[in-house]
Amino acid sequence: MTTSYEELTGENYKGLGLSYKKSGKMKKAIEAFRQAKKISPFDKTIYFELGYSYIHNNEFSKAIDELKRGIRLDPNYIDAQFYLAVAHELNSDVDMAMQIYKKLIEKKPTFLSAYNNLAGLYLRCGLMGESAQLFKNLLRINPEYTRAFLGIAIAFDKLGFNFKAIKYYKKYIKIKPDSVNIPYVLERIEKLRAKRKICNKPYLKLIS
Repeated sequence: MTTSYEELTGENYKGLGLSYKKSGKMKKAIEAFRQAKKISPFDKTIYFELGYSYIHNNEFSKAIDELKRGIRLDPNYIDAQFYLAVAHELNSDVDMAMQIYKKLIEKKPTFLSAYNNLAGLYLRCGLMGESAQLFKNLLRINPEYTRAFLGIAIAFDKLGFNFKAIKYYKKYIKIKPDSVNIPYVLERIEKLRAKRKICNKPYLKLIS
């Protein structure tokens, strides 16, 4: 005998939502998680999953609301706080996203994703020095975090520190030789080298 739709429990709906989420059917996942929330309103993970699904469905304001509800149930819910920052960032609430990422790093100094996202956000906002420093801090925690080398290189590149930019671009190439970014990185290195050659040319003396 099959179970009727009405007989499903909160856990059943959550499981259904997770299945839809895994297969990329976000609208169906959202509907399942919403049903789960009605039955199990004190399950923090349902709010997290609903918020996550709203993010991937480009409904950032709704994601923020649901993630906040999950955090109210558990103020130490780190994953929900991280995706709350992501939702704010995607919703163009840059200052709020930065504040949350900073608090996460204070609470959990080894939270690599928070470092990476905040450093990337600094980069997009033109805060190159802050971005480079944060990527360096990330590398102190995990020297194999490849994207940090590329982030530092781009920051130095934007700052006009060509020698340093080339140095970190090379480190990125060494660690990630198969990356799809390599052709662009090599092209950028050549351009920076060309700039350095021009800058190092001696000025011709004017003959009167």
